[in-house]
Amino acid sequence: MLKKQTESKEEKNIAMETHDEKIVRLLEENLDVSKQILTHSKKTRRWILIQKIKGWFYIMLIIVPLILAVFYLPPILEKTFEQYQTLWGMITGANQQDGSMELDQKQLEQLKFFCNQQK
Repeated sequence: MLKKQTESKEEKNIAMETHDEKIVRLLEENLDVSKQILTHSKKTRRWILIQKIKGWFYIMLIIVPLILAVFYLPPILEKTFEQYQTLWGMITGANQQDGSMELDQKQLEQLKFFCNQQK
């Protein structure tokens, strides 16, 4: 009877060890899977960050030239339109004077300057 009790205790110990080994094995597998998930989540976070930075870069690529155009384009256009208005004024002024085109020295210089700039 003592032999049977020791054998049953040994069988329980073996069963417990196998149960404990299963738990350890499952915990190790869980740890490996958790490490893989962590690496994937780090890569995903990095990708999302890069996409955000790229989005801001694209927005700035559009907005910055528009802002610069607001500041620099009006003076450039103003000078260009002044030249065209001067030329147009000379032409319409000449037409209003019965078709005779008499230009003073200043108007001739402006016309020469305008023509030289257009080349």
